[in-house]
Amino acid sequence: MFNRVLITTDFSDAASAVVNSIGSLRALGAKKCLILQCIPFLKLESMTQAKPSFKIEEQLQIQCALLEKQGFQVETRIVPSPLESEICRIAEEEDFSIIVFGEATHTLASEALFGGLAFDVIHHCRKPILLIRLKKMYIENKSFIQATPWEIDQHILFPTDFSETDHQVFEYIKEMASAGVRKITLLHVKDQARIDLNLLDKLDEFNAIDLARMEDMKSALEKVSNIEVDIVILSGNPSTEIIKFVEEKQIKLIVIGNQIREDMHEFIHGSVSHFIALHAPVSVLLITAQQDSM
Repeated sequence: MFNRVLITTDFSDAASAVVNSIGSLRALGAKKCLILQCIPFLKLESMTQAKPSFKIEEQLQIQCALLEKQGFQVETRIVPSPLESEICRIAEEEDFSIIVFGEATHTLASEALFGGLAFDVIHHCRKPILLIRLKKMYIENKSFIQATPWEIDQHILFPTDFSETDHQVFEYIKEMASAGVRKITLLHVKDQARIDLNLLDKLDEFNAIDLARMEDMKSALEKVSNIEVDIVILSGNPSTEIIKFVEEKQIKLIVIGNQIREDMHEFIHGSVSHFIALHAPVSVLLITAQQDSM
């Protein structure tokens, strides 16, 4: 499913935490990784002038060794630009299966590359994107960055609104079930604001339709794997209800559909997937809708 992995990195502690925590992708077919070091040309020049002993290749080899210990075949590359267009171009032209970023929640300061760039790529790129959640930890008044990876046998969440995008995402969910995911929760959150307008008298009918859809999804998963599947239907604001559910149920990974939007304002202010990517306390796998079905 995710044979070729593109990892965007820098030389921060955050980057090392990400590189050291993607071993779970091996269970989903990942074999080869490209460590893509993106540095603006002027910054690259200033780094080498300010620190003559600073050797970029040596730092890349350290990260390369971390990935090789996890069983990956690894290549490295330096790109003198952090632009999202370059990352997307490489991912598309070289047929990478997934792009990996490290990303803190909105309450924590992101390190160097791990800030706005990840969300720019989410907005423009049609490849699946894994955001590994980063947290700042403290031991004896010393801070360090820790990744919150997930393992294949842990609990994952698939929030769905039954859209065409989610139909495509569900194909990935089935493959993950086949690969050994232990438990999947299928979650549908009815947008309470929309129901309250004119449709309150049809709520029971909607619930029955949604439940039937989710039962069909559960049956499809049980056909490909001996897996535990929960069905949950909630009402409220989809974004906040999903976050609340993740916190209460100790979810380890959210798999959610993502749509490319031409209007950035609409993307930022109207996208549930963007909100989840920004605020969820756990790692998030975003699957972008393709023009052609899988």
